[in-house]
Amino acid sequence: MDRGKQEPLLDTDAGSDIVWEGTTWQGFSCAPCFAPLCCSVWKWRITSQRIDLEHGCCGSDVDSVDLRRVIDIHFHRSLLQMCLNRGTITIHSSNDELPQLNLTTFGTKELYHDIKDAWTRSKQRMSDQAGRDAASYFE
Repeated sequence: MDRGKQEPLLDTDAGSDIVWEGTTWQGFSCAPCFAPLCCSVWKWRITSQRIDLEHGCCGSDVDSVDLRRVIDIHFHRSLLQMCLNRGTITIHSSNDELPQLNLTTFGTKELYHDIKDAWTRSKQRMSDQAGRDAASYFE
């Protein structure tokens, strides 16, 4: 293994495109330099099929939310966040462990549209699959 290469956060499914990867600091929006000391670092990988998270003290927890389980996506930013090109994307899902995810980072307005597009495509794939399954049932 090449020590210069960083291992990926989580394996990406074949056929899924990476929408966004990044790190956020939960609860420390004003002082992210102190957040790693408090074990509040969240590493995100959002693909066209799921949202993967690594969080907790020293990355002790790994969670995943299938995009098909997302119920709604909301974007909000304050006037200050607008001036700083920041905002918060709230993702509501039917996942029992993570019913609500808040993603606050730079460039969130564009990211919001990218996530919403990936979510829409995921729902379309699910609908297309259900239609094919129903058609094969009646053949």
